[in-house]
Amino acid sequence: MGSAEHTNERTCGGDGFVDARGALVIPPGSEYKQQYAHLKVKAVVGAATIVSVLELSEEMEDVVLIGTLFKCMPKKHTILDEYVKEAWVAPPTIAASYASADDSLILEDDSGRVNLTGSKEVLRVGTVVTGVVVGVRGGLNADGEFEVTQVYYPGTDAVPRVVPVSDESAPDKMMLLVSDLGIGANDSSSQLARDLLMDWVAGAVGDGPEVGLAAAVERVVIAGNALAAGDAPETRKVNQAPRLAMDAISELDAFVAGIAACVPVVVMSGGNDPTNFFHPLQALHRSLLPKAGRFETLTLAPSPYAFDLGDIRVAGECGDAINDVRRYVDAETAGDPAGLVSSIVQWRHTAPTAPETLAAYPFKDNDPFILDEVPNVYFAGAQPQFGVTGAACNAGASTCVAVPSFRTTHTAVLVALTAAGAVHSVTPLKFEVNAQE
Repeated sequence: MGSAEHTNERTCGGDGFVDARGALVIPPGSEYKQQYAHLKVKAVVGAATIVSVLELSEEMEDVVLIGTLFKCMPKKHTILDEYVKEAWVAPPTIAASYASADDSLILEDDSGRVNLTGSKEVLRVGTVVTGVVVGVRGGLNADGEFEVTQVYYPGTDAVPRVVPVSDESAPDKMMLLVSDLGIGANDSSSQLARDLLMDWVAGAVGDGPEVGLAAAVERVVIAGNALAAGDAPETRKVNQAPRLAMDAISELDAFVAGIAACVPVVVMSGGNDPTNFFHPLQALHRSLLPKAGRFETLTLAPSPYAFDLGDIRVAGECGDAINDVRRYVDAETAGDPAGLVSSIVQWRHTAPTAPETLAAYPFKDNDPFILDEVPNVYFAGAQPQFGVTGAACNAGASTCVAVPSFRTTHTAVLVALTAAGAVHSVTPLKFEVNAQE
């Protein structure tokens, strides 16, 4: 199949910190000694007056503060824990969840910080995380806390190129999303599922309609973590890890080459892949995939990443940021992957917990994780289950997709687009010998 030209592809946040070769470019002035700063947002606040924390007084009964949330979580370890414990004590383990009933919120702006309080219906502590920029409306109470009556999230401007979908609209082209392939793991079932996936993309399996569906796929996106996570050091044999890693990369190379020979493919970096530790993750080096690298249809992309597919704006990340956010929220919110993806769009920030618990570069003059525009489709990879929902915006909705871990679910996601430039449907596809969706 012929190659498709990629246009206007960049990382989320703009200002192009990834060059034409896919290498991460640190903007001039970005220094590791630089303190992390928050960005203010503008919200529609009606007749209320916007003030700073320093200007607050008890006489102000209906004002708006704009700042960054900090979530106080007793279960979350801090860097100071290692200094207050006795020497030779084992370091604390990373908890699966930091959330508890004792969590509280603080809002901080350039002038100071103030404790937030309010009803559970208004101040939904269990659904927000550290790093989210918000506006809060209310006033000081007798205890010196800010009593919140309304919360404003960052402005959700018009979704670009939104076209209403009618029942008569027919899908014109497809995009296939897959994540967490688990290549390198000793798992025969995942290996078989990957072979079926590659054969399906090539049109080598299925009947006439199935072949026609595969032929309509114009882009395959491997949304990070193509390689399996390495074993713990104590389970490895001496000098075994380098050989196993190279075997896994060679297998990935052959898999991607098989896909790239049929359709344009984007390989995004993930936390398990050979890339940098700090976010945003750099694209994989092309020399790692010598077979696939010969195809012009291959794009090696960072995470987060954004691109245009026709008139559809698509953005997403490998799932590291969403999985870190999951540790901050309550069990009900954490159990809804699509809802978490939708929250990212509402917050207009792809990694709000960086650098608190997600390692990130200390950018000085810009924040590369900010969503400059609301995409038509936003996805997150390596999720425990498939999910899709819409993040409501002023002029429509952004389709938010939780791409399940292919290693554990053997499921990819097919996004159907119409000729008019709208999302027609989002469907999970399961690749198993005894199951077909």
